[in-house]
Amino acid sequence: MSSEERAARDAAYRATHKEERAAASCAYHAAHKEERAAYRAVHREERAARQAAYRAAHKEGRAARDAAYYAAHREKAAAYNNAYKAAHLDVGRAHEAKRRALKKGATVGAITTEALAEKRAEYSGICPYCNQPITEGHFDHVVPLSKGGSHTTDNLVWVCAECNLKKGDKSLLGYLLATAT
Repeated sequence: MSSEERAARDAAYRATHKEERAAASCAYHAAHKEERAAYRAVHREERAARQAAYRAAHKEGRAARDAAYYAAHREKAAAYNNAYKAAHLDVGRAHEAKRRALKKGATVGAITTEALAEKRAEYSGICPYCNQPITEGHFDHVVPLSKGGSHTTDNLVWVCAECNLKKGDKSLLGYLLATAT
């Protein structure tokens, strides 16, 4: 039997016994959980190097496969991405603000997603700058980072996007005086 014939026979076997093989694999993994965890712990660097080498060697193929999957499941992928972004929006915004604060040499505090949620709830959906309902909101540094403000929860306020963008790097007093005229 040639290697091509053997490969075809093995592929046919795998296709016809897919559920049976999956059940056996699950049973094996459940029965040998501790052994597998110990092996992974001992061979962590070796496995990571092997995975990195595989990813590097198959970069184009993986990209093509991912693009084909995305094209075939566009709505599902978009829904997942939107849900992920919505769930992690504060994390991304906090990370970006922290990066900017560190770049400017400002004091940086530990800002958690819980603290941001409390700040958002503090104003009950009303912008403290214009007293209008917030449809799209931003966290604003009351004392701008560029003016020596800190990146801490005490210096953050939840405002409407329009007010935050208009305020820019002005002081709160300067912004309020400019909008009053």
